[in-house]
Amino acid sequence: MSFPISTFESHIPKGIADKGLAYFSDNQVDNLAQDGNGWEADVYGTDTYTVEVDVEDGKVTEWFCDCPYDWGPICKHVAAVMFAIRDEMPEGEIDPKAASSPQKRRGRKPKSAIAKATPTLKKIGKQQKPSKDPVEEIISKLDLSEMRQLLRYLAKREDGVKSHLLTKYSGLITANTRSHIKALVKSIIQSHTSGRHGFIEYKDANRLGSQLYTLLREGAGGNPLSTVDLCEEVISQLAEAYQHSDDSSGSMGSAIEMALELLVSLVRGNNDTPEEVVGYIFKIAMKGGMDEKYDGFDWGSNFRGLAADAARNEQQSSELITMLEQYIEKKEKEEYGRFSVEGAAHLKYKVIEKWQDDKAAESYLLSNLRYASFRRSALNKAMVEKRYDDVRQLSNDGIVQSEQDGHPGTVNEWKKWLMRLAETTGDKATLIDLTEKIFLERGEMEYFRELKELVTPANFEEKVEKYIQHFNSKESRFARYGSIFNYQVAAILEAENRLPELMALLQKAPSLDLLDRYFKLLAKHNKTEFVALYDQRVRKKMEQTSDRSGYRECCRYLNKLIKLGGTENAEQVVKDWRETYPRRRAMLEELGKVKWKV
Repeated sequence: MSFPISTFESHIPKGIADKGLAYFSDNQVDNLAQDGNGWEADVYGTDTYTVEVDVEDGKVTEWFCDCPYDWGPICKHVAAVMFAIRDEMPEGEIDPKAASSPQKRRGRKPKSAIAKATPTLKKIGKQQKPSKDPVEEIISKLDLSEMRQLLRYLAKREDGVKSHLLTKYSGLITANTRSHIKALVKSIIQSHTSGRHGFIEYKDANRLGSQLYTLLREGAGGNPLSTVDLCEEVISQLAEAYQHSDDSSGSMGSAIEMALELLVSLVRGNNDTPEEVVGYIFKIAMKGGMDEKYDGFDWGSNFRGLAADAARNEQQSSELITMLEQYIEKKEKEEYGRFSVEGAAHLKYKVIEKWQDDKAAESYLLSNLRYASFRRSALNKAMVEKRYDDVRQLSNDGIVQSEQDGHPGTVNEWKKWLMRLAETTGDKATLIDLTEKIFLERGEMEYFRELKELVTPANFEEKVEKYIQHFNSKESRFARYGSIFNYQVAAILEAENRLPELMALLQKAPSLDLLDRYFKLLAKHNKTEFVALYDQRVRKKMEQTSDRSGYRECCRYLNKLIKLGGTENAEQVVKDWRETYPRRRAMLEELGKVKWKV
């Protein structure tokens, strides 16, 4: 995604742009610096956040912020820096067409207007920029040798400078040998390891993962062996660093996954990766598949899958099977290793299926039907080969085993296979029976709709009454707890357009959420009932409310009352509240905002 810096506000959410402008206008953007197409700045918010923005040919191409915001692609801190960048850039770089008429650039305030919008009171310690930047004056007078000496000095003492140089200019390193790549990755990680006792704090972990992700992306597509070396070092070193970091953002994990994906792309499908490189990847994957530092994450499983993709002959497939057997033996001794064992065993089956004869694959498959993935594969195979008796047997046996193991989810899955079989063979009676059983067990309306398609209208009407009776009987077990809204019965009544009965059900156990849920469907023809129910429930809610947000919600329901024609009810409710809660200032303020006109 890219867009012009001159009109960036129109390409981001308005709320984010407005907040960004407020930050910029209030001088919350500091230390703005440019390096080629890249800009970097600090933004003062709840914390001090570092923002990076790339602007090429007047267009914003990339951005990054180390704040925890994850509700959308761009945060208010990035927007604030974009305002600052646009204010700093020469007119011709922003938009050549607008260079002669700066006032017409959309969203950009003239500096005089920004000055007027800036509050008089500033944060303590915050100073206005001097008319001439002394640092800029010093830099402009340094010669090349002094600049290089200064950079060396700062890189040794400032981790941020070192990290920036390593990430942004790693392409200048001419000798891309394994030792250089190892040193590069190590240096980048160390430049972010400045927390307590070598711990990588959240912000540093976020930046570290993003920088290594960028390094991998830019390094891909070159020399395959160098790409493999880079991926191996990122995975190995970052997995070690992961053990003493706060990767809540998932940035470090994403870099590891990126490296694994790059390795997979080099071995999977038709490509021109040299065989010696593929062989090297196989060795890396074999080692990673048994390495304990990847255990407990998906990375170990990814390595084992990568080894299967990279295997190119029977010798390698045999080595992989041996490795998988060792892993399975190890995990079977662990209390919670079943899931890992199943994954490795199923991968072993795929390797046998590819490199050995059909008899060996079939034998291994049938000997592991205790695992759902194996039974699934056996069912798929039997269905494709039209061995319908085997499909029925495998499904029924699966139901029995899953019930014994206490796995209701897979019980339902094997029943669906029986449904699929009945549909394939044209056994409509069995299909109806199975669909009805699942619907009565689970109450999921997709099965109700399927039944409506399968059963004749006359018979279906009788069945609907049976279904309502069934779900009502299930509710009766909880009658001692008071009236409970029966969602299954309500869904049936709604599907059959039996709205008077649905209204009666709603009146039996009303709540504000349920009234909102069925408002569009029922309120138009049941205004009196809805007014009475909203009146009753909003009064109850006010009794339990003690904050402004709760008062606002109560007032929202007053507006609904008014729209339904219950203005008198709303007026009485307000009168009662004012008398009952005269000292709730926030409530009284919110009541003053109620819209009394329909």
